Amino acid sequence: MILRKRLRCFAVIGLVGVLAPALAAQGQTVVVTAKSASELASDLEALIKAVAPNDPQAQAILDGIKQFQEVAILKGFDRTRKFGVALTLPRNFPQESLTVVAAVPVTDLGQFLDSLKDLGLAVDDQSGAPGFSHKVSAPNGSPSFYVVQSKKYALFSMAPNGADRLKALDVSSWWKQNRPETVLSARVRVAEIPDAIRDQFIAGFEGQTQNERDKKPGESDAQYRGRIAGQELAAAGIRAFVKEGDTLALDLDFDRKTGALALDLAVSGRPGTAMAKNLRAFGAMRSRFQALGSNADLALAVRFPMSKELGESFSRIMDDSVKPEEDRLKDGAQKDVFKRLFDLVKSAFSSPDTDLGMSIRRGKSAGTGKFLMLFGVSVPDSAAAERLAHDAARQFELEKGFGIDFDVAKAVDGTAIHRITVPYDEKDREDEYILRTFGKASFNFAFPRGAVVAAFGENAQEPLRRLVADVSAPRPAAGPDGPAIATIRLARLADMAETDKERVEFHQAAANAFKGKDAKRDRAALAVKGDGDGIRLRLEVDIPVLRMLAELGDDDK
Repeated sequence: MILRKRLRCFAVIGLVGVLAPALAAQGQTVVVTAKSASELASDLEALIKAVAPNDPQAQAILDGIKQFQEVAILKGFDRTRKFGVALTLPRNFPQESLTVVAAVPVTDLGQFLDSLKDLGLAVDDQSGAPGFSHKVSAPNGSPSFYVVQSKKYALFSMAPNGADRLKALDVSSWWKQNRPETVLSARVRVAEIPDAIRDQFIAGFEGQTQNERDKKPGESDAQYRGRIAGQELAAAGIRAFVKEGDTLALDLDFDRKTGALALDLAVSGRPGTAMAKNLRAFGAMRSRFQALGSNADLALAVRFPMSKELGESFSRIMDDSVKPEEDRLKDGAQKDVFKRLFDLVKSAFSSPDTDLGMSIRRGKSAGTGKFLMLFGVSVPDSAAAERLAHDAARQFELEKGFGIDFDVAKAVDGTAIHRITVPYDEKDREDEYILRTFGKASFNFAFPRGAVVAAFGENAQEPLRRLVADVSAPRPAAGPDGPAIATIRLARLADMAETDKERVEFHQAAANAFKGKDAKRDRAALAVKGDGDGIRLRLEVDIPVLRMLAELGDDDK
């Protein structure tokens, strides 16, 4: 009984006693809001029943939710209205104190405070602070909160002052921007961080990154330079965000009607700053390969600016990696081709504007159910890349059984399609997997203007022709607008499991998760889009996907 009371006690003061001090330590102006207690309980119940309906531990949680819904543990507490926590840092902090306030909806403040007493909290009707009616303290005396009622909310403040300001507070404005399906929302106004705290944070951050600059054991010079370039790029982004950021917003959405769970993250820069300009430019980017995501089982398309420093580091790593292979070549012409090949790779992945995409989907194999892999990357000079392919075929002899044929077909715009045929040994384990997964696949490739595209699978020529058409279009033929997308249809990938045991387990878990009304609810997707002077990242998962992953996780135990 004592333990249960303590748990309920912490549930009541958790947001204020744990979350608020943590936010205060960060020195940020923050608003955190949540649905009403009844809605949260119903959402959690629906989520648990959908993800793990037969799990004994989950059943214990469901029993607790049922008890909460049926028994008024906290009398005077309004379970039908939303609640939240807000932290405000004044510009002249620390000369002026920060303000932390939690808004708890109540129907009767007196009954609510009496319920807190029953849970072991100390409630004093002599607050000792002007304008506050009560003081509430944890069992050990810390933390303490000062209480004032306004507009049917009990407002808990960590500071014993400013009661009049709290009474004038419009709590409902905290969640006006929230969507109906938002379960939990956090908004950080980075622009309101006092300059003194910004400078203190950056100084501490610089000291921490300086400690990471030492070369690690076994790290080559190229790897070290690459790691340092990556760290400096990340550090520059954090410094820019602290100095020029406007808002950071994080929303957790659960839509019971559509059966989807989503995490939405938005970042924006202050208008007129370099950060706002860069984010707006990034959000306006569009990958040429977005069409790869259309009806794919697995897809990725991303276009992003590559920093000069990171591009140079990538080039150095590539040079160090391929130099031993280049040194083994005796023929001058072969060395030239080899060097041109890796110069092409370096130019593609160290370009100031890097764009690439890939997808895996079922191929057009007359009902065989084999997979098809498509890939594309932008290159500065696709004509030079095509000449390189011809020169490589002349200078290097293919292994026995392999064959290369140029100009086996044409795309609609006249782009030539080439093909590499591959020998397969059904007794070889790797070849057996490829035959089962992709069929008697060939490697088809083409060089549309400014890109290299390829397809691997049976009957891959026609899909490659369509990809050439999509890549050559003035703008993406399909897919959402934005610089990056990634999607996966989990149930469709069961046949890609390597062993018979894994395939059986995967199929069984998929059959259990995706049935009835959830038959096609097997999607997870990540998208990055422009949002004014910022960007928005949204990760969305169909609930049955979590159910399948939970079942596979249980099998692994």
